[in-house]
Amino acid sequence: VFGSVARGQESASSDIDVLLIGEVGFSEAVQLLHPVQGKLGREINVKTYKAREWTAKLAKNDPFVQDVMAKPKVFVIGSDHELGQLARHQP
Repeated sequence: VFGSVARGQESASSDIDVLLIGEVGFSEAVQLLHPVQGKLGREINVKTYKAREWTAKLAKNDPFVQDVMAKPKVFVIGSDHELGQLARHQP
């Protein structure tokens, strides 16, 4: 989770920004997270990347990726350490 929720700056109308790095595709992630939106009463915005896509964007200093890496995150699965390891394995 990144964005205002991860920074602790969310409001009642804030969405939840979720980043998934792995083998799940965007459509599948949206389908899986849709029921959670109703339970939480908040929109969930998901971004999905394959590990190689994420590391390639890191290597190219992609502004979005750099922003996510630099700011607070809440890990549901994985850890900051694992994300750092992925960053060290750039192409």
